[in-house]
Amino acid sequence: VGALRSVVPARQLPAAAAAEQARFATVTLAGPPLGGVLFGISRSLPFLADAVSYAFSIVSLLWMRTPFQEQRERDTAPLRTQIREGIAWLWSHAYLRTSALIFAGDNFVFQAIFLVFIVVAKRQGFSSGAIGALIATFGTAALLGSLVAPRAAKLLSIRAIMLLNQWLNGLFVLYLVFPSPYVIVACVLPVAFVGPWLNAVVI
Repeated sequence: VGALRSVVPARQLPAAAAAEQARFATVTLAGPPLGGVLFGISRSLPFLADAVSYAFSIVSLLWMRTPFQEQRERDTAPLRTQIREGIAWLWSHAYLRTSALIFAGDNFVFQAIFLVFIVVAKRQGFSSGAIGALIATFGTAALLGSLVAPRAAKLLSIRAIMLLNQWLNGLFVLYLVFPSPYVIVACVLPVAFVGPWLNAVVI
């Protein structure tokens, strides 16, 4: 994601961001069922497979020769000074500051939701494969949302997409009233569908 601006022409950035979201959704669609099957074979197997995938990713990055950053003068200021200046600059822009706080909170809560779902589903007797299949529905919704993302970005403002995403996140309150794994999945799906719109326009 961080390299997109360096390797994609500006006019193609929206399409590239949507394609990146589609790739992520495809992995999310295929990963959980596979993880569930591997976990059913051995509890350590999905973690081993994940570690191997990261090693492969690092090797593939080392083989890339495209520069990921623009040419610029080297900043000789100490790293602590650079970090302080970066945070000060971010904090001085209300939109970026608010977005950073929202996204940090969303990511924290959203990952916690998956953990809650897994724990609740296991307590209700769901198999690892069934849990993986239900999580894969999130990938399906995200994949469909990523296909719609370029059109949504043209029809709606970034503000509208951000607000829609935040209101949909509020659906998770329904789980307090109806504590069921299926309710968690039902609350996740609309967020998963709209999430790629938000990620694409922000990227």
